[in-house]
Amino acid sequence: MTLKPPKKSDLNKNWMKARRDSPKKLQPEYHSIVTEDTETEPAYFQAIKDVINKQY
Repeated sequence: MTLKPPKKSDLNKNWMKARRDSPKKLQPEYHSIVTEDTETEPAYFQAIKDVINKQY
């Protein structure tokens, strides 16, 4: 099989197979946060929430 793209004249022919590639969905990563202090926990979760909201 060659790496050349198909000719425009061959695109509508029956012997040309359609590509079966499907886009992959990005899965969010899971992280565990372990803290001992109740004062810093809200700051950790708020920072993670802000990062996720900016990205998605």
